[in-house]
Amino acid sequence: MADPDPADSGEGAAAPAARRPGGYLPVLIGLTVAVITLVTAGTVLGWQVFRDSAQDARRELVLQTARQAAVNLTNIDYRTADQDVQRLLDASTGDFAGGFGPGSPDFLDVVKQTQLVSTGQVTSAGIEALDPHSARVLVAVKASVHDAGAPLAAPRNYRLSVELVQRADRWLVSKVEFML
Repeated sequence: MADPDPADSGEGAAAPAARRPGGYLPVLIGLTVAVITLVTAGTVLGWQVFRDSAQDARRELVLQTARQAAVNLTNIDYRTADQDVQRLLDASTGDFAGGFGPGSPDFLDVVKQTQLVSTGQVTSAGIEALDPHSARVLVAVKASVHDAGAPLAAPRNYRLSVELVQRADRWLVSKVEFML
């Protein structure tokens, strides 16, 4: 006997549709778009993290340089005054180096004659302005100062505005103002 024709069976059952080769193309396109989107998002986020990390490191270097300048300015001892002043000049440029450098012999004479000893420590510092090649940092310093005329240490609080410029890979002090 011959196989009955499914159309004649009356059951209304249709034969399963054959898979078409074009059925995978939309899925493949969708997966490709998803992968490209994820890679792009990962690259953008990675770059932002890298950039933020570099900016944080730069800000920290600026703060560290300004803090050190304030320490160098407020830690002067008549016994080591020549080295103390040289340390200031080595980390300076511009107006500060130009003004302090030529005046340093007079300053050294006063420090040595009065037997000045000043010891300072930074209590806080914050960046007021920062651009690619310059910065301004406000620094608060607590110091103890005494000399031959006043052997008991007198406490002093200073607020400094320290201006920095970037020269090659170093930040240098270009100006210092004592704030009231």
